Amino acid sequence: MPEGADRLEVRLRVARFSGSPEERRLLLPLSVGSIDRTLILLLVPDVNTPQSLITPSAMAELRTKGLVAEAAGPTAWLRDVWIEGQPVPDVLVHLSPKHIRITSADGILGWDFLQKFDMIHYHDDSGVLILVP
Repeated sequence: MPEGADRLEVRLRVARFSGSPEERRLLLPLSVGSIDRTLILLLVPDVNTPQSLITPSAMAELRTKGLVAEAAGPTAWLRDVWIEGQPVPDVLVHLSPKHIRITSADGILGWDFLQKFDMIHYHDDSGVLILVP
């Protein structure tokens, strides 16, 4: 985040589980890349998932567009990462070992990323997630 930014606010999107229409999950749009080469990933923010995960199809698209810096094994660093036009820390993503059962989700934004913020607050009425560095 830019120096001096006191918070980041993002309106989350709603997604449904593929097998259970009454259950919902919230999706955070995460932009990866520069202005001329960007991919928007829809990730479920989840403090109970220790590592950030992405689907094989999302990883393939990131690789095709040259938007990942490789790490060891089935992991990659996402650099030039943005939320609502504000830069955020790089994200280490792991290829999901299981199918992510959430319609429209490209993965999960786990605790490894979310713990970089001092405060995480979600307003259910407005659907806004607030991240405070």
